[in-house]
Amino acid sequence: GDANFAISTGSLSGGQVVGSTIQFSAASYTVSETGPRVDITLTRGGNVTSSASVNFVTNDGAGLTNCDVINHIASPRCDYINTLGTMTFAAGETSKSFSVAIIDDSYAEGAETFTISLNNPSGASLGSQTTTAVMIVDNETTSGPNPIDGTDFFVRQQYLDFLGREPDPPGFAGWVNTINNCSGDTTQCDRIHVSQLFFQSAEFQERGYFVYRFYPVAFGRKPDYSEFVPDLASVSGFLDANQLEAAKVAFIAGFMARPAFVSAYNSLNNTQYVDTLLNTAGVTLSSRQAMIDGLNNSTTTRAVVLRQIVESAEVSTKYNHQAYAVMEYFGYLRRQPDAFYLDWIAVLDQTNNPRGMVTGFVTSQEYRNRFGP
Repeated sequence: GDANFAISTGSLSGGQVVGSTIQFSAASYTVSETGPRVDITLTRGGNVTSSASVNFVTNDGAGLTNCDVINHIASPRCDYINTLGTMTFAAGETSKSFSVAIIDDSYAEGAETFTISLNNPSGASLGSQTTTAVMIVDNETTSGPNPIDGTDFFVRQQYLDFLGREPDPPGFAGWVNTINNCSGDTTQCDRIHVSQLFFQSAEFQERGYFVYRFYPVAFGRKPDYSEFVPDLASVSGFLDANQLEAAKVAFIAGFMARPAFVSAYNSLNNTQYVDTLLNTAGVTLSSRQAMIDGLNNSTTTRAVVLRQIVESAEVSTKYNHQAYAVMEYFGYLRRQPDAFYLDWIAVLDQTNNPRGMVTGFVTSQEYRNRFGP
């Protein structure tokens, strides 16, 4: 689609243009479970002489309901992929579209529905159609074999779960061939190897670990799944180096504007600000005094200091295994980690064997049950 998935509360500017509205083109959409995606169109009317933008996000009430439960509610763990972002209209543009990927599981579950909503318009106001419903029409009358055992399905799911996008054809063909032609030392070409490479890709692990570290540094905790998904989306997509840097700067500005951060840090003086971040993160940096001096003489900013701490080698090393384990839950199981994540951290600390962890998740019954019996 045309969506720019870099969500940035920091980049929104300007007031609303009277008479300019953005809304969904239809109150509902229908898509076959074979999809593989549903295209959603936004329209802009009225005064379209300047640019405008709006955020969109998928919603459902599925929670952690097992994927074989028949309740006619589509789940982002089983039926479609969480999709959110910012749609930007250039001056004169009146129509834009984005896609939501559909997962063709093998459960016979009947039609299922999720919704998509609009929020946070800039340069326009919301029109009357701010929510649309998407119905996924089932293509099974009886539950069939689990499709995750098929190479094509497996590879596409790696793209969806870890990169948040459909495969590019050359990449897809390459990974399928890697698995199908795997022989000899299979640890270098089997499903586990391929899935681990997706997990450890720059698009997922590097960008994901970037946003992840702000939580232990600022709040002394790991991010929740519901926080991580939009945060990762804000720095995701096909971004060149300059676009990625702009997305990171915008993410930091938005993070620092969140009520929890404002409440904890905005009333502190510069020394307290630096020390509270370091104490919360549980690290000691040799650059502490330089950061304080830079804030006091206005040669640096609090956003820069926060980023310096987050990206320090000390923080990166300290939270690496924790994040690896937590992000496995986020990527493979699409949920909050349970207490067993501490065991996975211990295994990583003892063995430093990420392949073993990937094997545990890819072969787990919970992962497989996302797609079929």
